[in-house]
Amino acid sequence: MKKSQSGYTLLELSMGLVILGVITVAVIYFTRMANQRVAQIEVPRLLHIADDALVGFIAAKHRLPCPDTVGDGLEHCAGDLIGKLPYKTLGIARADMTDIRYGAFVKADTVAANDMDLTAAKDRFLPLLANIPIAAGIAPLAVSSTLNQINGIDFCQALRTANALPRATPSSTSSQITQIESNLHIKNALGVTLKNVAYAISLPSSNSDPVNKINSLPRAFAAPANPTSVTDQDTVIAMDFAQIADRLSCSGVLASTSHAHPNVASAAAIMRGAMLDYKVQLDLQLEMAELSVLSAGVGVAGALGATLGAVSETLTAISETISSFGGMTPAIAIAATATALSIAATVTAGLGLDSALTTRTQAQDRVKEFSGSDASSKHILEDAGTLATTIRAHAIASDAAGIYR
Repeated sequence: MKKSQSGYTLLELSMGLVILGVITVAVIYFTRMANQRVAQIEVPRLLHIADDALVGFIAAKHRLPCPDTVGDGLEHCAGDLIGKLPYKTLGIARADMTDIRYGAFVKADTVAANDMDLTAAKDRFLPLLANIPIAAGIAPLAVSSTLNQINGIDFCQALRTANALPRATPSSTSSQITQIESNLHIKNALGVTLKNVAYAISLPSSNSDPVNKINSLPRAFAAPANPTSVTDQDTVIAMDFAQIADRLSCSGVLASTSHAHPNVASAAAIMRGAMLDYKVQLDLQLEMAELSVLSAGVGVAGALGATLGAVSETLTAISETISSFGGMTPAIAIAATATALSIAATVTAGLGLDSALTTRTQAQDRVKEFSGSDASSKHILEDAGTLATTIRAHAIASDAAGIYR
């Protein structure tokens, strides 16, 4: 009998080797892609750790750290705008932070409200607070008040001022572009200047920015929106002034501390001044009531004198009528009429005096109630002063509270 043997033919072996080769190539390709993907994921995570540390530093110190310009991991102020991330100052114990490039916006000004040096903690927020009048005739005047409180609100004030800086547009002049480029700014992939930013961090690769190398310029970073492949440019996080202000909730805090509280405090101060002026008017009203009482008293006295004169004339007319055997009878009627009119005038003057006395009493009550001269009164004037003082204190406390309420 013949025995048959089975096994791989040359064709089958060739096909197996081809399939194995394809699988090997695919494994190598996907391994390389996976490694690139891991690198792309790792770089942003590292930058986000640094970014969160910067925000935490702002919350604690009310400023940005200065760049590390000597390579020791610590901040060094009064130096360049751009250096390495001061990871030791930020409290990050990671060796992979040493390559992170970091820049901060620095634009100092002698006027505190205009200062935009984000690496310095300064009392920039000067709310408009009206003075509380202490006497009538003094108009409340709102002035920028230095409250000597340095906190996150002052950093927010610097961000708000910096956010008003011009941005590059197609119609921007060369001098405007130069002004932007004089401080920390970002450029697009073509190297065109876009705008200033509060701070920026980047992590380079060995082949990043092989042509333009934007991140090697002294005051510039590549815009985060530029292509981010490892053969194109560094991975960048650039924080706009409005972006970091939003992360710190600056808008709501500044609206409260720079508008709501000072406006209410100014309104209370104006009300206090109006109350003092009204007190003067009440005093004048009382004086006029006193004069009305005196005038009414003189009127009553005059009416009584006229009545006595009319009675005297009546008696005289009666005497003359008797002496003339009735010839002067009409004179009696005239004198009696005059007497009646005088009595009516006296009654009217008495009513006027009573009214004047009532008005004076009411005026005295208003003055006592308003000024607090009576222990049982409501002390409206005193309450207005207390309220104005309390609201002003709350406005000052709002600034002292900072960005955390």
